[in-house]
Amino acid sequence: MMRKPSDILVVVIMSVICLMAAAAKSMERFEAPEGFSFLMEGTPETPPTSLGSIKTYQHSSKDSSFIYWIMISDVMCSSDSPPSVVTGAIDGACTGMVIGTKANEIQRKSITLDSKFPGREVETSFTQGSATGYYRARIYLVKHRMFQLFVGSTEERTLHNTEANQFLESLRVSPEKWK
Repeated sequence: MMRKPSDILVVVIMSVICLMAAAAKSMERFEAPEGFSFLMEGTPETPPTSLGSIKTYQHSSKDSSFIYWIMISDVMCSSDSPPSVVTGAIDGACTGMVIGTKANEIQRKSITLDSKFPGREVETSFTQGSATGYYRARIYLVKHRMFQLFVGSTEERTLHNTEANQFLESLRVSPEKWK
């Protein structure tokens, strides 16, 4: 059975609730072979993924306070597409993420990566059973790739601390390396 990315995200985010014993590590830059890099605590796990014909890459890590997760998908449109197509793709990804994780959207705002690639930042809260969680996500469309970075925690106030900001602001892309 193939799981939807939103199902995987809920499982990944909720697992942070059980992570009180792990020691925090310093952030290190991870150079992905797919032509991008980011900062993450610990060594990212890279599970195999498949979403039909869409090529995806996932990297995740967790410490005592957060879960970090990045997913990259090759998509049908491009950041060079007409503005309405770009906006629709990014907002559609945000809405799908919120609905798919059964979360309550707290805030959504427009952002850019490297002053040229459009994106959104979304903050949410969600409840699963008696547990409450929060995540902050940044979604960017860079050429034909959708980058989704998530930081999740059981405490809303931590979503804006130094470590969370460092991770969400760390994405570097090299589209010239993409095939």
